[in-house]
Amino acid sequence: MNPLLLEAVTSEKALEALAPEWERLALQLSPRLPFQQPWWHLAWFRRFAEDRAGIRDTLSVRVLRRTNGELAAVVPLMITERPAKGPFRTRTLQFVGTDPNLTEVRGVVCRAEDEADVFRTLLGSLRRERSGWDLALRSGLRRGGDAERLVLAEPGVELGREVPDYVLDLPATWEALRAGLSRNLKESLRKCANAPKRDGLAFTFRVVTERAEMGAALEAFFALHHARAAASTQVVHPDAFVSSHSKEFLRYLAREGSPPGTFRVYQLRLGDRVLATRVGMVIGDILYLYYSGYDPEFSKYSVMTTCVAWALRHAVESGIKQVNLSTGNDISKTRWGPSEIWFHDALWVSPSLRGRISREGYAIAEMARSQLQNPSPLVRFLAFGARHR
Repeated sequence: MNPLLLEAVTSEKALEALAPEWERLALQLSPRLPFQQPWWHLAWFRRFAEDRAGIRDTLSVRVLRRTNGELAAVVPLMITERPAKGPFRTRTLQFVGTDPNLTEVRGVVCRAEDEADVFRTLLGSLRRERSGWDLALRSGLRRGGDAERLVLAEPGVELGREVPDYVLDLPATWEALRAGLSRNLKESLRKCANAPKRDGLAFTFRVVTERAEMGAALEAFFALHHARAAASTQVVHPDAFVSSHSKEFLRYLAREGSPPGTFRVYQLRLGDRVLATRVGMVIGDILYLYYSGYDPEFSKYSVMTTCVAWALRHAVESGIKQVNLSTGNDISKTRWGPSEIWFHDALWVSPSLRGRISREGYAIAEMARSQLQNPSPLVRFLAFGARHR
């Protein structure tokens, strides 16, 4: 066991000062995710944190260092108090990024080999501070890892949802990647290429990387993402950008809130018309494929499959070593033969009357959250306002 020193960061200014070290640490992680980056957390807190009578969010980030000063972990936490004041408020210690859909994986930023030391120190600290919180939400616990084992050993911890993530290692060439695909997928790609040609359609592929062009590319993405969500298909695709706040958050990240060259928007086009699109984020030599959208009018041509195939080919040819196909178990990801990584959420209930009461409120909020698969506007509002997500 290696001793670690823990300090608290409670201001945006201090978080900004930590960002260069944090970013260097995040580049060493696997899988590497945009949601581990300091720029994601700063942008999220500035746009979504609440400070009003009904609810207040306060930064409560933990920073763990080795005795020589080297950064070992960042735990991007905040305290959510609801209501903001009074003896009956619920105090939830949770990760920054408590939105319904935007932040797909939340958790501690540390190397896998440091998990045991990091979580022993972190859990010991939270245990001593238990009078300051009623519920603690732990996210991003890799199934079977040291973090999961240590968290589950704590009294009052309950396992929550499981989130699968899909990571595809890329070979040196597109031909090598294609050769390793299943026969069914190869046949699907062949039909994707031939069917439009038979109907006299010439699809083209474009990658938008310039910030000056991001505005138009994202507006096309929002429109097609909404169209995909509204389409009558066997697979339900909720609209992650139904709110203006969510749209503005992504616009800000793409145009100025992330390092230059991070964002790209992949487009399958017919002339000037965008038929399918997917947002991507590059972190080092890793590409994270985020949300997508397509025009249901062209679904018979499997335009989304074609767009993803071209995005993967572009990634290979650009020297990308690995593509994260994002979270969620569906055939559009598993068909490429990726590795599957499972993350757990966990709920830690304080052994107090306030903790037990807060636990009941959390259960009600989770019921509202589950309705987001087929939500009414009222359910969306209640689930987002509950802030225990």
